[in-house]
Amino acid sequence: MDYLDAKEPRDIAKEKFIGEGKPHWHLKDCNIMWLYQDKGRMKNGYAVTRVAKLWHHVTGFDVVIKILVETWDHYKADQNEAAFVDHMLSHIELTEKEAYKINHPPVQEFIEVINRHGAWRQPVTDMVETPSLRKSGG
Repeated sequence: MDYLDAKEPRDIAKEKFIGEGKPHWHLKDCNIMWLYQDKGRMKNGYAVTRVAKLWHHVTGFDVVIKILVETWDHYKADQNEAAFVDHMLSHIELTEKEAYKINHPPVQEFIEVINRHGAWRQPVTDMVETPSLRKSGG
């Protein structure tokens, strides 16, 4: 398994998401290593991408984001690379103790269950009812 510097996602993060007045302003001092990974595992047909917290005193980085090359190529082809970078950064939280913590998305559900039963749990209902997720009636 080979790793390469993931310059493009790192540049998108700095340009659009990290810094004063940007969505992930809290990460302005977070030392993130961005890596492309050439091989990885699949889960439910999707390549698994990881955000991991490493010991800063050993690695010099607070967080490492590993992106499978095929995952990046997929989102880039769909012009969703900024959304993907935003998603990856959303995993990183700055705690009250000024430490970085890895989070998981607040909503976890299978699309098949939603198709069969609708938004049956409160977190799913909250997400579905978010105004920005509603389709415009045009």
